[in-house]
Amino acid sequence: MDCKHLGTEAVRRYETLLHFYINDERKTYAEISKLHNVHERTAQRDLKEAIHAMSVLFFGTDGLRLQL
Repeated sequence: MDCKHLGTEAVRRYETLLHFYINDERKTYAEISKLHNVHERTAQRDLKEAIHAMSVLFFGTDGLRLQL
C-alpha cells in the first residue's frame, strides 16, 4: 500500500491491519506490539484507526456513518 508518504504511524497501522487480519500467520496484539516496539494498547488503537481509514476508502461517506 502506498502509505509511506503519510509517515511511520500510517505504515505501522497498515502493517498492524495486515498482521491481525490478512496474513496467513495472524498475530495477536501482544505479538504486533513487540514487532513494532509499542505498547499493546497502541497496537489496538492502530488497528481501530486502520479499520476506520479502510472503511472510508471502501464505503466513502457511508463508511463514516458506520462509526456513529
